[in-house]
Amino acid sequence: MVVGSGRLARGYWNDADATAAAFLPHPTDPSRQIYRTGDVVRLGDDGLLHFVGRTDNQVKLHGWRIELEEFEAAVRSFAGVAAAGVVPRRDQGGKVQALALHVASSGDVVDGKALRTHLGRSLPRHMVPAVITVGRVLPQTATGKVDRPRLAELDA
Repeated sequence: MVVGSGRLARGYWNDADATAAAFLPHPTDPSRQIYRTGDVVRLGDDGLLHFVGRTDNQVKLHGWRIELEEFEAAVRSFAGVAAAGVVPRRDQGGKVQALALHVASSGDVVDGKALRTHLGRSLPRHMVPAVITVGRVLPQTATGKVDRPRLAELDA
């Protein structure tokens, strides 16, 4: 989704790369700009925009924005973790209530309790997952990345 307004910010403070990625020239008036939000919405029969999801893997949990890839990178730094996938757990209204972490071990079995302690020391409190599941493999896409939709199905 993109938005435009006479009151739109000119960009991100001291971050030219992020500004260039999110703030674009208006398609019909080059003197104005539009902002790429990262949200995916649909126009309802009622004329309102309804939030569907995000184009990236960012979630908002208790007011905090969390980039799931950054979170997973922190998890993969723990000894024995081969792959990590985070699944946001949502309430009936679609609001993220907690994070569930799925980990695949490389060889040795990863100690979930030790991993939780590690994450509690290395991450902000709001990012520590509610649940940690350790297994041998995680579902993958054809390109070898963690298959988030499939992981969410398994988590449910």
